[in-house]
Amino acid sequence: MSDQCNTDGSLNLVFKPVSRRLALVVDDEPINCVIMQSILEKMGFETAIAHDGYEAIEAFELLAPDFVFMDVIMPHMDGREAARCIKSMTSGRFTPIVFLTALDDPEEVHACIEAGGDDYLSKPVDPRLLRTRIYSLERIRSLYQKLSRQHDELLFKIAEEQENEALANRVFLHAVSAHNEPISGLDSYSRPASCFSGDLVLSCRLGQGGIRVMLGDFTGHGLAAAIGALPTSELFHAMTRQGRSIPELLTELNHKLCRILPDDRFMAAVLIDIDPVKGEFCYWSGGMPPFVYKSKDQLIYHSSSGLPLGILENYDFVSEVGSGRLTDIERILLMSDGLLDVRNQEGATFSSCGFKDLMDSWASNDGFFSALDERLDQHCQNRLPDDDVTLVSIDLEKALAVLNVSSDQSADLSPEPEGWEWALASGGGYLLDHSEVITALTDTKYLQDWPAEQAERLQTLFGELYNNAIEHGLFGLDSSLKSTPDGFHLYYEKRQALFDDPPPGQIRIQMTFLPRQQGGCLRLVVQDPGKGYDLTRLSELEQHDDPSRFWGRGMQLVRSLADNLIIHPPGNRVEAELRW
Repeated sequence: MSDQCNTDGSLNLVFKPVSRRLALVVDDEPINCVIMQSILEKMGFETAIAHDGYEAIEAFELLAPDFVFMDVIMPHMDGREAARCIKSMTSGRFTPIVFLTALDDPEEVHACIEAGGDDYLSKPVDPRLLRTRIYSLERIRSLYQKLSRQHDELLFKIAEEQENEALANRVFLHAVSAHNEPISGLDSYSRPASCFSGDLVLSCRLGQGGIRVMLGDFTGHGLAAAIGALPTSELFHAMTRQGRSIPELLTELNHKLCRILPDDRFMAAVLIDIDPVKGEFCYWSGGMPPFVYKSKDQLIYHSSSGLPLGILENYDFVSEVGSGRLTDIERILLMSDGLLDVRNQEGATFSSCGFKDLMDSWASNDGFFSALDERLDQHCQNRLPDDDVTLVSIDLEKALAVLNVSSDQSADLSPEPEGWEWALASGGGYLLDHSEVITALTDTKYLQDWPAEQAERLQTLFGELYNNAIEHGLFGLDSSLKSTPDGFHLYYEKRQALFDDPPPGQIRIQMTFLPRQQGGCLRLVVQDPGKGYDLTRLSELEQHDDPSRFWGRGMQLVRSLADNLIIHPPGNRVEAELRW
């Protein structure tokens, strides 16, 4: 683009092919434009001319120049305002803006730099000084372009890693968790540091009505931390079903992990066997925080005595296996070290701030996982944990009530269903869609014996509440956008874009099942990090129902499915009950 004079002396924008280096000169004085144009062309630049801020913005958008030389005081829109607009249009590239001013006031220079200027020159412009400034800014631009390329490559690698972790997570849910047997009185909690947890919870039935539970914690977190999950799960289940002892299982696991894990990787673990026939429990712990059991209103902490698995090839596990009487304990709690090491914004660990109160809650058996979730939220203050957090709670009273069924009982008497509690956090690096959450739940076999009608009712209810938590609580989307066909399409375009790159925050899901002699009651809690339902607007929509409106009708479906529904202010925590 170059300039042509009209008969009245004004200049028009005229476009011509752009070379490798293009400079945009912005000045309301034609003579100043001619002088700068002459100097820059001698330096090898193509030039484009604009006379005020509006023309500068238009020319920048059309031509994407390499440099902008901007006068400060101009009619219609001054140089500072134009610089602000131009900087907002650069789309990640570095285009230097050099202000040209006859003012020597330091405050004026400061205002120009704050508006987006990268340098300034005093009028009249000294060609030698101009050349020096251009060379300096070109070095900066070259460095910026290099950093920008590296940034793009890093984003690609991160996206690729997240995709791999998401795939591995699906494999993990299906190939590892699906083999776990549902154990009455056994509940687990997980808050991974990334989309894929390096902690491993395994459960299996022993012969003569016993159960075996293991919590493993691989080095680090994420996909790299779980490379041993599949072989560990396969070996655990195979040897447990063969009736192999704790030392035999540990020996084989240790041998396997020593062979497949790199030298800097290992698995800390705690293993519990419960034998109702002998009336005792056996345990082994290597490299884990103390596991806890409640005995006669006291909490007993049992420290780890062994080495983690995968460090020493030849290791004697027999002498490290301990035992205790089942009559002496009510509950057992296993935990990974991620819980104790969770830090808040000030760097204080959870072990020094909220752990004692949490254990008091576990001792009283009063909504333990709900209390855990709330205390971690308060402690973390939206900060993701540095390591995976996993806990396993075993209620011996519930477990033994099922395990101690005598063999001479009538075979056609089905045992009463047992209660359970299940919790999951979605977000913070990887956001599950509702089908993945349902898959995670059904793979635990909690819903295996449910009536099909009730399982379908739960999935529909959960899908509505969870999608609302994602779209309105986490993403902040407005349903009224769906009031037109174009808006409907735009709404789901925005939803997909946000799902691919979710904002910070996690959605908490908790399900608690309470059995009845006939049927049961399931309590579902979904909590999002935003505002959730707009309670005022929701009330208005329900009072003035419009059959032609195809948005904002999800709550009608929720109320028709739930037997009881509570929406806690400001609308981001919903509790629903299903009874049958």
